Amino acid sequence: MNRIPQGGLRRPKPKHPPTLATTTIERIDRQKDGTYRLWHSKEDRYCKPMQVGVAQICVMNEYGFLVVIKQEAMPWY
Repeated sequence: MNRIPQGGLRRPKPKHPPTLATTTIERIDRQKDGTYRLWHSKEDRYCKPMQVGVAQICVMNEYGFLVVIKQEAMPWY
């Protein structure tokens, strides 16, 4: 449901369009022990991926889906 402000005017468009710095990207990395590391990232001002939130360690089940076995702490802890 779109919210219409007073006076019947539509909400203005966002001032800044979405960019890589404002959107999150889901990344899946295969590790040497056969597990997968699932994490979300944004790009910092130097265009390097920066982790957002916790990372999940997963394994692949017999149907090809990732199953979470543990979560890593946030990188700044």
